Formats: sequence, C-alpha cells, structure tokens
Amino acid sequence: ESFAKNIGDGHRIFFGVSGSGKTLLLISRAKYLINKNPQLKILILCFNVCLASHLRSLLYSDSQNPQYQKINVMHFHDWAKLVLNGWPSQSSGNLDEYLGKAILEKLLTYTEEQKWDVILIDEAHTFVSIWFKCCVHALKDSQNGNLMIVADGNQKLYKHPDFKWKDVGIKAQGRTISKRFHLEQNYRNTREILSSALNVLTRITHLLSLLEDEDITFPIIQPSQALRQGEKTSLYIAKD
Repeated sequence: ESFAKNIGDGHRIFFGVSGSGKTLLLISRAKYLINKNPQLKILILCFNVCLASHLRSLLYSDSQNPQYQKINVMHFHDWAKLVLNGWPSQSSGNLDEYLGKAILEKLLTYTEEQKWDVILIDEAHTFVSIWFKCCVHALKDSQNGNLMIVADGNQKLYKHPDFKWKDVGIKAQGRTISKRFHLEQNYRNTREILSSALNVLTRITHLLSLLEDEDITFPIIQPSQALRQGEKTSLYIAKD
C-alpha cells in the first residue's frame, strides 16, 4: 500500500513472479487514487472472467469505503461490449484483432468525458497487442494519463505474437523504463513448490539472460525466494 502511494503518474509497468503481490499493488493503487480524488473515472481490466469477479469482491465488499464501488472492474470482452454497445458481428478472421480494431474505431467518436482518467491492467501478459492500443486511446490523456500494467512473463498461457511497448503507444522507454519494478519475492507458495515449478521451465536459463533487454515485452522474473517451507512435492505422471 505504501508502494502504491509513491508510484508516479503516467504509464507504469510492473513485472513480478506469481504470489509477489502484483494484484495487491494494483488494487491498492486504485484505492489510493479514488480516495485522493473521488471524481476520477477509474477502470480495471483483466482477461479472465473469474479474476474480474474476484477483483470486484475485493473492492465492493468494503462497506466502510463505498467510493470503491465507483471503480469499474471488467474483463476485456465485457468492456468491449460496453464500448461497442453490444457484441459485434464478425464474418471471419481473428476475433481478438477484430475486437481491438472495432474498439479503436468506436473510441474515435468518444468525447473526453466518456473516456477514463485511470486504467489499470491486471495479468497483462494475457492481452494481445492491439488491446493495449485500445487502453491507451481510452484514456483522457493518452500520452501522460495514469496507465498501470502488471504482468508475469512466467504465466503466458496464451500464444500471442510478440510486440514492443512503443508500438502500442505505451511509454516503457527512457524515463519510464526506470520505473519498471521487479517483484521477485514469492509470498504465496512454499520453497518446495516454487523450486519444482521453476524446474518445469526448461528454458529458464536462456530466458533469464534476456532480463536486461529493454525490448523484451514480458521478461521472465526469477523468484528470489519463497518465505514459507512445506512438504516435499510429488510428481504424478498421467496418461492423458
């Protein structure tokens, strides 16, 4: 929470391992901003339906702070329906790209009042590149507005083409690159689970060599340690 209060305005990108507090940081940032200015129009986006529901529960269940219910939390496809006033008809092609292009076109008709002051993206590694363009253009101030992105390159479940942050309008170079924070400590898992999980990543040594490359969109962050110890893990081999 203290960390969230000291993040500067503008585009900010945070990379961290599973269980390091990325979502907690994002939620804390949203709370801090709405407490500071209750008139702000804040949007939290993610890919997963269940994650969106979880984030809403974290915010809306706080009966002592009704202002948190003003924070709009949606998964991307629901947000697409909101922007497009329904689900668009698609004849062919990639649905994700089609949605992105349709949203960008619709946003051209938006007034500044219709756009958002703040957009925060959780599990950003699940987004396709054009969706980030949509988020940038949905800000009232695309160049310097509050856009916060949290991600973990270890958790890229979906195979999307690689891209550069600058190509989608996000300032992740120059002064902003110094604001990338690597959250390396795992608070969720035991050391035994963490060690086993890392062994699954057979390309970890090669990927870690890319950490300092600013062109890597979602770098692999190696957990520095897990704080808890537990039982030794077991491996089960299944036929399917």
